[in-house]
Amino acid sequence: MKLVLSTLFIILFSSVAVYSCECPEFQSLRALDEASFEWSEAIVIGKLKKIGSLNQILISEALLGDVKGEELIQLAQPDSSICPFFPNQEGVYLFYLKSVNIEKKIYYWASSCLGTRMLNHENFPVSLRSNKAKNALIKETEEWVSALRKKRNENGN
Repeated sequence: MKLVLSTLFIILFSSVAVYSCECPEFQSLRALDEASFEWSEAIVIGKLKKIGSLNQILISEALLGDVKGEELIQLAQPDSSICPFFPNQEGVYLFYLKSVNIEKKIYYWASSCLGTRMLNHENFPVSLRSNKAKNALIKETEEWVSALRKKRNENGN
């Protein structure tokens, strides 16, 4: 009986370890955004149209990257070492994205450990450990988006 319980415990513990998600903590939204910028191949503002493992994103503005068209399909990430971002609410988001090539087609995915969030901050990144008020976070997001626009325009995009 002890052997059976020990074996079950080991199996359960190892399966939790494989699927657990640990994100670094950021004390400021700016630090989180800077880390997210470094990670990203594309940064867009867009409206999430469908919730679940496959999401349509209607892009209103590309802030970084060579994103074409108005819609993207966001998939769960191909690498289990980084936690996938699964939005639970429709709305307008700032998306930090990486691309993945599946059967000669480009898709995008986001990590829940990074700065992807709703612009109105109805939900915000799990990595953010800030005591700032919602209005202050919205203002910081607006300032960050303005800085990204300026950077994009300086690079001629």
